[in-house]
Amino acid sequence: MLNSLIFVFLCLVWGSTWLAIKIGLEGSPPFLGAGFRFAIAAAFLFALSALTGKLNFTFDGKIRKVVVAAFMIYPIPYGLVYWGTQYVESGMAAVLFATMPFFVAVLAHLFIEGERLTIPKVLGMVIGFGGILLIFADNLGAKGLIGILGMAAVSISSFFSAAGTVYSKRHFHDIDPVSMTAFQSFIGAIALSSLGFAFESISQYRFDIRTVGSLFYLGIFGTSLTFTLYFFVLKRMETTKLSTIAFITPVMALILGSVAYGESFDILSIVGSIMVVAGVFTVVMGDTLFKRRPATVAPVN
Repeated sequence: MLNSLIFVFLCLVWGSTWLAIKIGLEGSPPFLGAGFRFAIAAAFLFALSALTGKLNFTFDGKIRKVVVAAFMIYPIPYGLVYWGTQYVESGMAAVLFATMPFFVAVLAHLFIEGERLTIPKVLGMVIGFGGILLIFADNLGAKGLIGILGMAAVSISSFFSAAGTVYSKRHFHDIDPVSMTAFQSFIGAIALSSLGFAFESISQYRFDIRTVGSLFYLGIFGTSLTFTLYFFVLKRMETTKLSTIAFITPVMALILGSVAYGESFDILSIVGSIMVVAGVFTVVMGDTLFKRRPATVAPVN
């Protein structure tokens, strides 16, 4: 029950972060905005850890692995997404990033014991991804070479996010999620802020209520709380099932966008959303519903 509630909370908050990012980018350059977001998250979690007396960054001798995972989850994918979405339609970016569950499924199948690909998982992912394609069918354009490079950047970010998820599941079962999120957010802040100060100007940043408000929302809710809960539930839930959040967040973003900006939400969007929900349900519950021993796809040797 707790895992299900956290799953729903993550879908709701991460679905809303697309809108918050869009609002924030109206007055913020991308890398500095992302860097400041993670700086706020790190500061919030450092303070929380200190107050609760659980500030521990030894990580049971796994500090190097925590750093590796940090780069796979924070600066690399977020840097690529923020850069790539400048040159790719938002729908295309959503579709490309929604490939993450496929990468997670394959990597988990190969590297995590007991998390094998099954027919319900594969079927559910195909249905869910089909729903994403249907929702954004009219918004899949790319503009020339720079558009192709933007598409490649978002696709690569999806792979790194998947790899970071599987790597974390494999190595960090006993590590406190608050301390890990705080430390990794700090690494993300340093890396992305460095990119920002190198290639952008702080004078581009507009310190108004919308920009700063979105920044704090992304830092506290969209990063510190969500990633802490994500790592918490990752210890208790199969990575492939948890990764289907990537199917639901574009749907949430589309709904919020239609409310806030009047973006279209037509019959294709409704049908596609139903397919997404059906796909996620199949991935999460399929093996349970089919009580017989599930057929598995043999791992690649």
